[in-house]
Amino acid sequence: MRVAAIDIGTNTVLLLIAEVQGDRLLPLHQEQRFGRLGQGVERSGRLQEAAVERVLRILRDYARQARAWGAERIGAVATSAVREASNPEALLDRAWQELGLHIEVLSGEEEAYWSFLGVRSAFPEAGGLIVLDIGGGSTELIQGTGEGVGFRQSLPLGCVRLTERFFPIQPPEPEQISAARRWIGATLASLPRFDVRLPLIGVAGTVTSLAALEAGLLRYEAGRIERYWIAEERVRDWIRRLGAMAPEEVLALGPEILAGRADVWLAGLLILEGVLEHLQAPGLYASDRGLRYGWALRLAGNFPSDPQVAFFDLPSG
Repeated sequence: MRVAAIDIGTNTVLLLIAEVQGDRLLPLHQEQRFGRLGQGVERSGRLQEAAVERVLRILRDYARQARAWGAERIGAVATSAVREASNPEALLDRAWQELGLHIEVLSGEEEAYWSFLGVRSAFPEAGGLIVLDIGGGSTELIQGTGEGVGFRQSLPLGCVRLTERFFPIQPPEPEQISAARRWIGATLASLPRFDVRLPLIGVAGTVTSLAALEAGLLRYEAGRIERYWIAEERVRDWIRRLGAMAPEEVLALGPEILAGRADVWLAGLLILEGVLEHLQAPGLYASDRGLRYGWALRLAGNFPSDPQVAFFDLPSG
């Protein structure tokens, strides 16, 4: 079955058109655009009209592409910006009325579940995985196996959220970076340590952009960054470098890779640093897969709509 899955995040809007057979997924076409839907949500608690308009323009074009590719089903999911806003109908109602597109608003736990399934499709040989998904408004951590998800948690840590809270002017002051680190550490304090013998996989733009630049790429190539290893010390090196740079200087490091992300990338790397430190992990692998891949499997009808049926308890000790 050919499906089109759209992931409407706080910063990006992602499209995946794929052929799905059973639990195997063949990507045919992918796009990433920057809608910055979460702009101002941290401050006002509401979706802003300009941000909604940006995202609707992207969705309109994605729906056109899905039809051109012959997708039999198209489905969209929205995450933290929409689920936290007091006016989600500003996007949801208009997407339905103007495009005939139903957008499913996922809880943090559902987002974690489908992200895990998307990543697992790229690591079929792994007995277990830990998946880290750093988004614009939230961060998900998930541990699971081929049988299902054993632990998942969504945290209010996101690169757009962190930037708006701590870095209104860039480059930031050292104390602003220290304050952001303290907030990240306090937010992560309640998490378990996890079993770091399992592969740790990072998805979404913070990690994949870092992998692309570490690999020396001038433009993003999904195949080149899949399973790319990023050591913890390299994350710290990039943070030290970016802490003294304005967004336009950051963008110059990789104009095609960091377009739409230059002003929030430092915040994303600080979250990544905090997670690696909390887990006592030496680094992580990058993966281009994530929520949109899991939702493509869902659209093909290969997994139940209620993720609870796939959860199991982790063994104690």
